[in-house]
Parts: sequence; C-alpha cells; structure tokens
Amino acid sequence: MLGPFFSHAQITDLAAGTDWQRISYNGTYQDFKIPDDFVGVIYFRMFGGDGGFADAQQDGSCLYKGGAGAEVYQELIVGDGDNEIPAGSTIRFIIGGRGESQGTNGGAVIVYYCGGGGGGTGILAKINDNWVILSTAGGGGGAYAKVFNGFCAQENRHGGSGVTSINGESVGDREGGVHGLGGQGPSSGKNGPGGGAFADGYDYNQYEDTGKAGWFFIGGVGEPLGGKGGTSSTNLAKDGGFGFGGGGVGQESGGGGGGYSGGAASSHGGGGGSYVNEDYSVDHYLKELPTTADVKDGFVQYRLEWKCRIGNTSVTIDEAESCAGEGATVTATIESTPPCATDLYYDLKDASNPDDLQFVTSSNDGVFENVGVGQYAIVVGNVAYGSMDTVTFAVNVAM
Repeated sequence: MLGPFFSHAQITDLAAGTDWQRISYNGTYQDFKIPDDFVGVIYFRMFGGDGGFADAQQDGSCLYKGGAGAEVYQELIVGDGDNEIPAGSTIRFIIGGRGESQGTNGGAVIVYYCGGGGGGTGILAKINDNWVILSTAGGGGGAYAKVFNGFCAQENRHGGSGVTSINGESVGDREGGVHGLGGQGPSSGKNGPGGGAFADGYDYNQYEDTGKAGWFFIGGVGEPLGGKGGTSSTNLAKDGGFGFGGGGVGQESGGGGGGYSGGAASSHGGGGGSYVNEDYSVDHYLKELPTTADVKDGFVQYRLEWKCRIGNTSVTIDEAESCAGEGATVTATIESTPPCATDLYYDLKDASNPDDLQFVTSSNDGVFENVGVGQYAIVVGNVAYGSMDTVTFAVNVAM
C-alpha cells in the first residue's frame, strides 16, 4: 500500500494571493478552509495519479508506459449568491497516488509484468453541512507487458490515460464504471479494476485487488475519505494508488485507474473518469495526457484571487425644474458593501453611445451635481481592483 491512510489533517486557511499554491499527495484526505473574509475566485488545476509502467526486458525493449492521470482546470466563485461557495467553507483534497511500476530480470519462459492503476484526484466542498463534489481528475491505468520464451509478446499494452468523460475507460469486453461506479475486472484471473466515487471496482474473484470507492456511503450517510488502492500478496503484483477512487492492483493485467468512475482491467488498465460540477463552475476544461514512464503522484494547484463585488448599484435622480437654470443631482448608492469598499470611486460617463462610454467626471461619494439632459452611466470601482459595477440612467429635465 502506498503511503499512510486516513490520518486526519489539521484544518488551516487556504492562502489568498496571486501565486499558485500546491497540495501534494500524502495518502489521505487533506482539509483546508476558505478564509472567512474572502470574496473572489478560486482557481483549481488538478492531476490524477499516473498508472504504473511495466518493463519486461532489462534493455528497455519491452517497456510499456503507464497511463497519465487526467488534467482538470476549474474556476469557482466564493460568495453568498446562488451556486457560489460560501466563505469559511471546508475544502477537501483527496490526491491520487501513482500506481506501482514493475521491472524485470528478464529471460523467463512466460511472465506477466503489470503496473498498478493510479488513484483519482478529487476536490470537495462542505456547503451547509453537506459534502459536494466540485471536480475529479481520473487516474491512469497500469501497463501490461509479457515475455514469452524471452521475447516481448504482441498483446502488450500501455496503460490507458485518465479520460475526460465521467465514465471510466473500457478494456476489451470489460466495461469501465459509469456514473460514479467502479470498473469491471474479468470473470477469471487476478486483475484489479479501478474504484469510482461511490463504489469499488468490481472483480469476480479477488476483492482486495480492486480500487476502493472515494466516498462509500449507504443511504446518503458517510464521509468522503478517499479509497485504498488495490493490493495483493502475490509476488509480482503491484499496488494501485490511493485516491478518489483508488487504482486497481496490477497482477495479471494492468490495474484500472480510479476516478469519478473506475477504469476496467483486462490486459492493460483503463483510465479513470473525470468530472466537473457545472453548477458551481464558471469556467473549466478537462484534458487527457500522453502515457508516461515517468510515473508520478497526482497533485492540485490552487489560487485565491480577491475580487471586490457589489450586489447592486442604484441611482437616485433629483431633477431640477425646467426654469431653475440648474442640472439634476444624481446619487449612486451601493446596496451591499464589499470587503474592499474603503477605496471606492464613481465615474460619471456619457452613454449616448453605449458601445463607447466617454468619461465626464469623478466623485468619491457617488454624488454628481448639475448633470444635464442625456444618457449616462456611473461606473463604480475600487482603486486596487478596478471597476465592479455599471448602472445606466437618463436625465430628462434640466436647465
């Protein structure tokens, strides 16, 4: 088994700022908290664990690469609006570990060499006391290499890389997991499919071979703790990586990758599925990466970027009588004050051409006097963060 398992991590605040921060694999879940006063955008870039390679000859002539963990990028808003993550929420990182790789001393009559499947990487948020999956990057499947009378067999295969669909990769007649379930292993033999978010990989014979569910619960009860990688006591077996879900063991085939849905195992291991929660995501992409012999654990990079926000800006117009000889008095009022409201500015602009607003004058308190007839816009902004809201209006009677 790769790494410690299920040790509780101390909850600390995520670091806010312009620099990318990194959460590395440690074999268990890791909890952090969004700062209580933070308002802005969280950027995540995450990778599933790689599947192990298999090398059946000493000279490297029969080396088959492990599948790479998938890459997922996601942007989310922190705030109190619909489909936003509240400040102060706990963010749980379940980082996928790499599957073990297997080399050889060569020269055997018939020997299988198989890599373990990589674990999926998952990010979850605890919102109103309920855990919500934000995104998952599928782990890579393990490679399969076989020697026959000292020669590299034709049926050898690289592991499947983590895929961009929510369903795990199928291999041969074995199906990848669907909708959060684990992948399938063959009806005979010792092969480890990958675990999904909600169910272990399904192996007809060897339960411990399979990658375990990232969040195993019955009737909606349970904690998302991550899933163990598949294991075996067989000499040539290579363990799968811990993750969301766990990678399958590499034994008589490469292990399937864990992920939102697990990869199948039959010859090589299929890649695990990936997922983005579009209810909370304002931007995202998913990417399948090339197979690799430089097998690595997954990881997450994150960045918290402050964004001043205003719930709504309203305008009050005190129009003068037509004979008064004065323009209107216009007052802009913000209905909700952002944390960075101490350095606000208000720019009055001519909006007669809505596609080309022309600056007229500025105000520190949102009050503009002697405004003539016309179409206008007031842009509210912060000195450090720029414009945050724009409201348009018309003055109909003046002078």
